[in-house]
Amino acid sequence: MEQEEAPQQEAPVPQAPAVNPEDLIDKLKFLQYESGFCAHYGFPALHYTTFVQASSNPNEQFYTWTCLVSWLLGLCGIRFEAPDQFSDPNATASGVLEALRRGRFPADFPPNKIKSGFGDICCVVLNNIVDKALESTGFQIQKVVHDAVDEDEAVDEDGDDGADMGDEANTAEQEDGMFVENVGAGGDKPVALQMVQSDIDPEQWKLEAERVAPLLKVRTEADAKEWRSRMDTTRDMQQNIIAAMPDTRDKLSRIGANVSKAIELIRTREKYINSQHESLVAEYRRVRQNMEEVQRRHQDGSEQASEKSNDLKKISEELENIKAEMEGRSTGMGDSAPLVKLKDAMKKLQREMREMELRLGVVTGQVLATTVEKSTKGGDVDESTNSVDDDDDLIDY
Repeated sequence: MEQEEAPQQEAPVPQAPAVNPEDLIDKLKFLQYESGFCAHYGFPALHYTTFVQASSNPNEQFYTWTCLVSWLLGLCGIRFEAPDQFSDPNATASGVLEALRRGRFPADFPPNKIKSGFGDICCVVLNNIVDKALESTGFQIQKVVHDAVDEDEAVDEDGDDGADMGDEANTAEQEDGMFVENVGAGGDKPVALQMVQSDIDPEQWKLEAERVAPLLKVRTEADAKEWRSRMDTTRDMQQNIIAAMPDTRDKLSRIGANVSKAIELIRTREKYINSQHESLVAEYRRVRQNMEEVQRRHQDGSEQASEKSNDLKKISEELENIKAEMEGRSTGMGDSAPLVKLKDAMKKLQREMREMELRLGVVTGQVLATTVEKSTKGGDVDESTNSVDDDDDLIDY
């Protein structure tokens, strides 16, 4: 029977979140995120469990978280562009960590802790940025101021409370007495004064206690950022350092002495080598100087050769131009095309001269006929003779 009632494997105890999500949503409302963030990105109002538990659409959940981080960092004056919904989650997480480091936010966690878009780390990151954003906007939570109450009123109220409490106590005693009397009427003793008898098996009770004992324990994990744990860690480290200091100092002293001896030995050996090979060193210096001189001459010669090559190139180009010009002139001198053109022009000129002489003869005949006609109609014979002579002169001309 004990084997059948053996305690099962301990179930994990759910731990409280590092950040109260309801407080986080209230802080976002102080920043008016519904009109600034939701309206800009087109998201609905956030629920307090949005970044606490996993969503059915992890991509959209991580995209919402990164957009909210980008918006909050912008309120803090830190530039971080909101990534695309289908961007690489690893690159986006690395970019968020870089932006957090630039803003001097705690970022001592790997990128895969925020790649999911939910969990304690994501809520802590949002809470830190929200606090910085509230501080940047000048938002302050003031202390509650209670109204002053007069002493007389306070005494009266206390008196009334005391009277009420007294009345309640008397009433409770009366009720208890009535209950005891009514219960004890049917028995020898009142039930309230009798010992409670249990019919539970002690072994079963023990097994049940062993089973539920781990579930009743409160497990608290030490926060590495809490100042008390840091102080304890610092003290432990200080004690360890103080304990290890003597041995470490002795070891370092021995190491320093050995290093000093080795350095002195190296110096002595170096001096001996220099004294033994002084002639070789001098020869090496002389050869090096000669080599530098030869390299300098070689460089000067290379520069001169380059200049001469440039001059030769220019002269070659000028020679090519002169050759081309001479070939053009020789080709023009041996060509008979201009002479043929000149002969054609002379023939054309002679033909035009003959045509002009013919036209002059025709005009002269017309003038002579006109003159004779005028003289036959009543003119003087001498005048006609003179006119005929004039015409002859004109013809001779």
